[in-house]
This record gives sequence, C-alpha cells and structure tokens, in this order.
Amino acid sequence: MAAALNHFATNAKSNHENQNHTTTRRGFDILAEAIQGGFTQSEMTTFDTCPEKWYLGYGRMLERRGDFSWALHYGSAIHASLEEFYLTKNKRVSWELPPIPKDVIVTSDLQKEHDYWNRVGAAQIEAYRAQYKNDFDMFDFGDRIEIEPQVMFEGVLLKGKIDGLPFHKKRKAYVVMDHKTTSRLNEETAEGWEFRFQFMFYAWLATKHPDFAK
Repeated sequence: MAAALNHFATNAKSNHENQNHTTTRRGFDILAEAIQGGFTQSEMTTFDTCPEKWYLGYGRMLERRGDFSWALHYGSAIHASLEEFYLTKNKRVSWELPPIPKDVIVTSDLQKEHDYWNRVGAAQIEAYRAQYKNDFDMFDFGDRIEIEPQVMFEGVLLKGKIDGLPFHKKRKAYVVMDHKTTSRLNEETAEGWEFRFQFMFYAWLATKHPDFAK
C-alpha cells in the first residue's frame, strides 16, 4: 500500500511541478487548485489510468449535458437510506428514488425504469433492515458513520468517504464498511477483488481516525 501511494504521490507532484513548463505533458495541464483540493481513491485510480480523464472530470468538473447513470443515481439513493439506517439504529429509514435530473430528456421508457428501480429499492432497503438489524448488538458505531478522513502524504492531500468504521465488540477490532450496489452478483464480485485497492486505501485512512488510536 505504501509503495502504491508513493508511486501516485510522485507522479502527481511531478505533473504539478511541470504544469508551467509544458502544455503537452501526458496531454493536459494539471490545475494547481485541483491538486490542492486533494485526491480520493476514485480520483487516484482515474489519474493513474488516464490523467486527461482526471483533468476533465475532476479538475475542470466537466460533464456531458444530458448524461445520466442509473448506477450512480440508484447507488446514491441506497447510500442515503443506509446512512439513515445506521444513524438512527434502524428506528427510522426512508426510501425514495430521486426524480430524474431536469437536463435529461425523460421518455416514457425512462420513467417506467425509474418507477421500477424505485420499487426495487424499497424492497432492498426493507430486506437490508431485516438482515442487518443485529448490527448494533455486534458493533459499536459511535459517530463513525460517513466519515471523511484526510491525510497529507508526501505533499499530496489524500482523502476518502468511508461509509462506516464500526468497532467489533467481540473481536476488539475496527471494521471498514463500504456499501456496494452492483448489476452483477457472482463469486468474483462477492470476494471483492476488484475493490481491493479501495479497501486497502480506506483501511489506511481509517488508521488516521482519532478513535483508532484509542
């Protein structure tokens, strides 16, 4: 993990230092303001894969007008409900899939799909509440729900949003919790191999949380 972070920090600083000397390095200029704002795990992965994509998406905050992602729309709504589930200890959990953004042309088929996912979400949240209702007996969540740790590493600000950092009462250990919605469910997805860097990064960030040192 340390080697990966060192590699990223070196590349980020190298691009930053060269931004005033060239406009062609890896196809773009790095914005100093964007770098100072820090990097999330998603940004790090994008930056390492394609710096220009990071620059346009995160540096310039550009997006194609009318773009719409069901995965992001639905996943964000699920996360909001699960945050309420843990904050209220399952006493109050609401669900409603937000309307389709106004800049998206809503066809009858798109509206039907929205209504379908709204029903699916309601069923999933109820199933989750039933399945994980005993989490509060097993874990101590404290105020560690949707925490956003930030760490300065080798001159680069690294940050993340961890869905939960509960303390396992029996094992006497902290657990990194991250909610995932997926369009496919197989053995590879269940093992979480494709999320390995994200979880290692979150585990590293979690060690910087004040409660972790207690």
